[in-house]
Amino acid sequence: MSARAKPRGNPVNELATERWISGLLAGACQGLALLLPVLTVWYWATVTPAALAAGLTPDVSAHDLFPAGLADWQRIAGGLVSMASVALLVYGLLRMRACFLLFRAGRFFDSTAARGVRGFAAAVLGAVVARLLSTPALTGLLTMHNPPGLRFLSVRVGTDELLALLVAGAFWVIASLLVRAGDIVKRDASIV
Repeated sequence: MSARAKPRGNPVNELATERWISGLLAGACQGLALLLPVLTVWYWATVTPAALAAGLTPDVSAHDLFPAGLADWQRIAGGLVSMASVALLVYGLLRMRACFLLFRAGRFFDSTAARGVRGFAAAVLGAVVARLLSTPALTGLLTMHNPPGLRFLSVRVGTDELLALLVAGAFWVIASLLVRAGDIVKRDASIV
């Protein structure tokens, strides 16, 4: 053996750091999946009209949007509309958690893990689209009982949403290619 050549150990043991971090990330995904719905309910239970107006339509005052304040039915309806994107994110986080658990087990190149990443990316894409649709839905729903002239329908698209769509789309394409590659390897292995 030359001085330059190093003996190779078990590749799974060499990836101990990645396995450990994957375990932490699996826990983080699970924690976020549990926390997001709770935080959404808490937000709608405690949000002030001014804070909600600033988030929905920054150019319109809270008094114009909610002349009578926020009624209980508006808080419930707003929470339900917001839960659409939260539910998609929870699903995506659980898919990603399953992927990280496979990584923790040393199954880095498993097509099941790639399917988990693809599911996460698809869920994030869906959540971003649901969030984009929730602003007009919320402004229309929450102001439908206002007097004429004080009913609003607002659309809000920002760079955060566009960047999230781009990144999630890129993850979906890459994961889809990894799934195909894994399927080809499995098929070829069964032929030999």
